[in-house]
Amino acid sequence: MKAKERITELLQEADDYILSYRLKPGEGVICNNVLHNRSGFTDNAANGKQRLLYRARYYDRVANTDIRI
Repeated sequence: MKAKERITELLQEADDYILSYRLKPGEGVICNNVLHNRSGFTDNAANGKQRLLYRARYYDRVANTDIRI
């Protein structure tokens, strides 16, 4: 099985460790590098829908997130 197919399969499974949430304007996420999918987004300045994305990379994990399954 190809990696893309397996990741897609994992993201579609019901699981206690999978969270879905749509960010509202002004919200953001700080997290470890987790599996995620990406849906398309088209800026629409006329409707005020523009996405601003900041990405930072850190050497250390977010504190207290060393969960072992």
